[in-house]
Amino acid sequence: MSYFNKRLGQLLAVDKIRLCKFGEMIQYTLVFLILVLIAAHIINTYIFSKFPKTQKEDKVKENKKQFMKLLERLFWLFLEVIVVVIAFFYIKKVGLMVPSIPAMLYPRFRPYTTLEYTIHIALVVIFYQLLPSFKKELELWHGI
Repeated sequence: MSYFNKRLGQLLAVDKIRLCKFGEMIQYTLVFLILVLIAAHIINTYIFSKFPKTQKEDKVKENKKQFMKLLERLFWLFLEVIVVVIAFFYIKKVGLMVPSIPAMLYPRFRPYTTLEYTIHIALVVIFYQLLPSFKKELELWHGI
């Protein structure tokens, strides 16, 4: 029971380090949100607009023509995933160029310990929602 009480105390503690973690999460949420909005606009406008559009009625049939169409769609999906992965890589790199404000204000605070939470939400969830053609293509593959 003492282990549970200790963990509960750690969970509910609001000390300088915890406040710094919240501050860092807020800071990098804003930084990554701005970067994701910019990257999504660039990708939608200048990259994905050049890719062929997949029609919803493109259902896969059992003949060779449809199989080749499926392979072509797979190729374009693969290229879109590569674009998104490279964008993730650079968004994270650019975001990390911004120094942690809580680390500058409180030297005992170790920066970037909460960064993974922020990156997963801002980059993966929000970015995915902001790329409608990529989202549509993935949804079409879900139905195959």
